[in-house]
Amino acid sequence: MLEISIACEFDLTAFDALVDSGLAVSFFGAPPHFKLDGGRIIRECKDGFGPVTSFLMRRSIPFYLCCNTVLEATELEIDGQTWRTIEQVYSPINGVIVSRHWLAERIRERYPRFQFIFSSIGAFTEAWDEDFMFSNYDVVVCPTERLNDFSYVSRATNWSKVEIFLNSACVPCGESCRDHYRHHSEVNNRMKPDTDYLCPREGRVTSSKLRIRPTLADVSRYLELGVRRFKCIERTRRGQDFRKYLDLVRLASIRDPALIMLQKRYVKTTDPLLRLRIVLRQAELGVTNISEQLKGELSKISGKLDDNHMQLTIGPALDMLRATDPLWVSEWVEERVVDGSLEEELGARLAQPPRSAGSIDAGGKVL
Repeated sequence: MLEISIACEFDLTAFDALVDSGLAVSFFGAPPHFKLDGGRIIRECKDGFGPVTSFLMRRSIPFYLCCNTVLEATELEIDGQTWRTIEQVYSPINGVIVSRHWLAERIRERYPRFQFIFSSIGAFTEAWDEDFMFSNYDVVVCPTERLNDFSYVSRATNWSKVEIFLNSACVPCGESCRDHYRHHSEVNNRMKPDTDYLCPREGRVTSSKLRIRPTLADVSRYLELGVRRFKCIERTRRGQDFRKYLDLVRLASIRDPALIMLQKRYVKTTDPLLRLRIVLRQAELGVTNISEQLKGELSKISGKLDDNHMQLTIGPALDMLRATDPLWVSEWVEERVVDGSLEEELGARLAQPPRSAGSIDAGGKVL
């Protein structure tokens, strides 16, 4: 199964749409003032680090703790609080993202069941040794400066362990980036906040070289090579803002020409009624896990709704959802009757299940 790992402003209300996307979704980050987050991936999180990680563990959603530092073992003291933070997320489905081999070994001694992920920051700290990397780590993140370089890995079997950034604000990288990560590593080691420090490359790199992303063709090529893991990061965006990245990976993985055409139309349009119609057609062609997509598009629909809308698009979607979440359907109808967008008589008809309604199984597949 394809996996996408996300770092964002954590918002517990935003997870369902991502988790039910048809992809295996995980999250990564670190709490504020964490000694080992040399990349400063996440400064704050809306709901707090403890509640978020506990929530994820209860739902068996993987979380990867950023333990990046460019410091040597002799320069960094791992204190009790740091170990307690690592202990807090210890689980076989979770992992740590590290950029130093010595630190990976130190953590592995205490917590051998973690997944170990070699960070893209490791390109600044460790010499590239393909055999060693893929023998000692469960996942190796492709350095951002090597994105879309399909000769990066020489052994074909190693591609299945590679993780690819779908977005990046740090391309190309240089010596100033090493200084940047060292500064953050030193500040975090002292556990003192430093909110005024800016990347030394700020303002010195043209916008055309920033935010380089793999194209649809690039992602398709990675899938052909055997890559199954992707990741993205937006420091100030909420989880529901990542739909475009999920859409990109899904579209690249489709091989049915009809589904490819539908998915392209879905990505291009912003009209919720048209998007809803496309999702229904995808379901007819066998696409699963559509319930959250149906809810998402239905929630965006506004304005006066007539009988034609109901018969062609909205009614079939509500019929499918009623089989697994009748309360959600009832609330959706009631809200639109109250705001006047749906006539009371039409709302009353929608509140009653049809004699022969479509349904969705637990995986979201139309029966």
